[in-house]
Amino acid sequence: MNSHNPSDIKLKKTGDSSVENCDFWRYIELYMRLGFSIIPLKERSKEPLIEWKDFQSRRPMEEELERWFLKGDRNIGVVCGSVSGNLAVLDFDDPEAFKRFFNGGAVEKETLVVKTSRGIHVYFRSEKPIGNLKIQELNLDVKAEGGYVVAPPSIHPSGAVYEFLGNPWDISEIPVVEDLERQIWLRAAELGVFKCGDPEDPPCIRLLLNGVSEGMRNESAVRLVSYWLNFKRLEAGEAFNRLMEWNTRNKSPMDDRELRACFRSVQKHEYGYGCSGMREIGFCNENLEKICNLGESFKVEKQTIKHVPSAVLEDGRIVEEAYRDGKVFFIVYDSKDGLTVESEEVSDGRIIYRPLENRDVETGQVMLPSKAEEYGTDGELFNELKAFLNKWHEQPDGFERILDVLYIFLSWVYDALPQIPYRRALGRWGSGKTAWLETVGSICYRPIILAGCDSEASLRRTFDMWRGTALIDEADFSKSDLYATVIKILNIGYSKSLGWYRCCNEKDPKRIDSFYVYGPKLLATRSEFKDVALESRCLTFIARKGSGEAPLYRADKFKAEALNLRNKLLTWRFRNIHRVVEVAKKLERQGLFKETFDTKVELRIAQIILPLALVFEDEGLKKSLIAMAELKTEEVKSLDPDTWLEEEIPKIIRELAEACLKEPTGDNRILGGITQITQITQITEPPRKSKGFIPIRVKDIAERLQEDLEEGELKSLARRISNFIRKNLGFVVKKYTDNRTYAFVPIEFLAFQKSEGLSNLSNLSNLSNFKAHPLELTVDLKGKAESKAKALTTSAEITKLQIRQIEVVGEPLEGFVCILCGRKAFKVVRIDGRQEALCEGCFNTIDRSTVRFMELKEPVIQRVRQLFEESKILGEEVTERFNFESKLKNAYKGAAEEILQGLQRNGLVVEVRPGFLKWVG
Repeated sequence: MNSHNPSDIKLKKTGDSSVENCDFWRYIELYMRLGFSIIPLKERSKEPLIEWKDFQSRRPMEEELERWFLKGDRNIGVVCGSVSGNLAVLDFDDPEAFKRFFNGGAVEKETLVVKTSRGIHVYFRSEKPIGNLKIQELNLDVKAEGGYVVAPPSIHPSGAVYEFLGNPWDISEIPVVEDLERQIWLRAAELGVFKCGDPEDPPCIRLLLNGVSEGMRNESAVRLVSYWLNFKRLEAGEAFNRLMEWNTRNKSPMDDRELRACFRSVQKHEYGYGCSGMREIGFCNENLEKICNLGESFKVEKQTIKHVPSAVLEDGRIVEEAYRDGKVFFIVYDSKDGLTVESEEVSDGRIIYRPLENRDVETGQVMLPSKAEEYGTDGELFNELKAFLNKWHEQPDGFERILDVLYIFLSWVYDALPQIPYRRALGRWGSGKTAWLETVGSICYRPIILAGCDSEASLRRTFDMWRGTALIDEADFSKSDLYATVIKILNIGYSKSLGWYRCCNEKDPKRIDSFYVYGPKLLATRSEFKDVALESRCLTFIARKGSGEAPLYRADKFKAEALNLRNKLLTWRFRNIHRVVEVAKKLERQGLFKETFDTKVELRIAQIILPLALVFEDEGLKKSLIAMAELKTEEVKSLDPDTWLEEEIPKIIRELAEACLKEPTGDNRILGGITQITQITQITEPPRKSKGFIPIRVKDIAERLQEDLEEGELKSLARRISNFIRKNLGFVVKKYTDNRTYAFVPIEFLAFQKSEGLSNLSNLSNLSNFKAHPLELTVDLKGKAESKAKALTTSAEITKLQIRQIEVVGEPLEGFVCILCGRKAFKVVRIDGRQEALCEGCFNTIDRSTVRFMELKEPVIQRVRQLFEESKILGEEVTERFNFESKLKNAYKGAAEEILQGLQRNGLVVEVRPGFLKWVG
């Protein structure tokens, strides 16, 4: 039998039966009753009398006790640890340390308290076994597993007797303390003594750092990691090293897999807590709060985790994603010292940036640098880029090759600019467009190959996620439903402010999602874009078939050379991005356009070329870019048939207006009277009453524009001019009783032309007093004008309109008249984006017919059917909706949409499947 229930032991008191000996055995019975394992010590000594290791795992038997303590002259040792029910004795070196620790409380009423020769012993049991520990600052040793203490009524070598404080016989059991070691350190912390941590760490954290028992490990690990990452802002690597060190202090350390799982959980899901949270798990109390350097302000807040390919931090550091050895990471550049470091994540305030982890990098659909490499001077890097392009792609035009290199540089700082042009290769099949796209694209900023995108969602998400240089080959999208999406992206993706692609959320139609599509783009197309505005945003060169000198394949060697250049361009970006940000601020300076270009360059073209001219500070290059802007302007003008009208008509109007002002004719006087009756006005933003108008006959403008035309040609040109003046200049154009059509030019237009330097109208120095006709209006003239206005029928005018949308803007000002019939205006409306005044009758008619399809005449249906047949897919009875719409737009311009809607409403055309139409009428 190795152990006994202490209450079952009844010791025989043989031999000396003195009173003292009886008292001695009374102590032994007390210890056995309380479940202690005891051993004999030498008389007046702390040294064991026997080999006592065996009694760390078992209690002594009755026979052993009687043999040891028969004479009652030996000291008693109480073995601590699990053999005595997880007994732990707090050994204070002096009474003052004891009083301080227990704050003067009467501990002896609750447990055994022993007065030693100089100090105090206090007995406790721990819920779980603990080891020996020493807290020197508190003059405290804790005797636990593997230790023993001298117990009453032993005698110290100095002659002092070990004795109880209080009545030990009233103690029925030793109190059990949950996690005794933590409670000891908790009290030590209250007294300002800590085992681990830094002085700036709050007490609760320093307590956690001591290590915890098994049931608290995961919770404590999560709180510590969150503290280090979200509060201390440590790098992930350093935080994990600290976590591993902490784990060694746990009573039962966590395995590596479990430890890493806790760390990743905090990284992924975030974790926040404060003082109340630490109180809940017992690592904070009122006493700790008093000594906490943070107090209630201690709060580990959740941080926002963003996965991005790049970022500019608040302190000016630049972060760029890189890829090497199958792993993505950040390269961080600090402009203050010019140094770069590599990191798995970067903290910036409450935001944690982490690199994007996506298979696009593994598969080469997105190309990243692998490190930051030195490149020498800008000139050396320029020549190196040019040599790489010439090696892998033939470009016979030297200036176009220079433009390729410049665009590559520009792509690496595009995010500092408000707008950026597109670079395009235009040519037929086999002209080398794809070779150019791959070669130039491989060294642009973060190239993105879009050919694999098979849906609108994948396309817009790829743009938004990587935000680099898009490589777009028209052949990949021209025969798919994605073509319209690509065109939409190109129409807005040149501008930082406009470059947000917005669409309904796929799961919740009420929610609008936005995707960022701004950025540099390389395009390879076989034909020009139909939209002149989009065409003007492209720096286009004509691709030609090479001589065959360039390699036909671009594999490992090509990729290695491209990677090397991307690494150098990354360093160039780091050193130049802040300079370009400052340069970009100049783009908003008033008068910059006139300083850089002359009036031959269109403003839209200037917007595209100007960033290139400012970023690269080279006078020779600047002159070449300006010359290119002029050529581009002429190219765009040749695509727009109305460009020459826009240039010439304002000049002719100015000349005729000046002549009209000098010598008013009879016709002009009549028209002046009508003007005074009807108060014809130009509707502008916002609507206002004009001071006066100059009527000019449209036929006169046509004759000035093109001389010696036949009568039929002259009428056709006049109609075109009337339409242009009405739509582009916003002037009223009307036909009067003399059967002549007039354009009414507001005097403000002439004043504007004067301010633009196009005219020197010295006779219009006081425009506010000018009137179209100085004579008083006669009753006869007034009657004729009113009769003419009433005779006009609204229905005839309305059915000529192609109205898609009408919106009421407000009430008309005094004198406003209907743009259709000349009656008194009832409402000011916006029709298809233009503001006009309408009378009540016209307004009601238009309002009823806004969504009504204008009935198609039989000749029109026949022509539309012919267009449908031309667009049909070979061998099938269907056509792609996009192709049919394109033919309708070419034939019927703005009416195409209404015609298609009418065909579908009248059952002539049906959509047999998404994107495909069939003629069934």
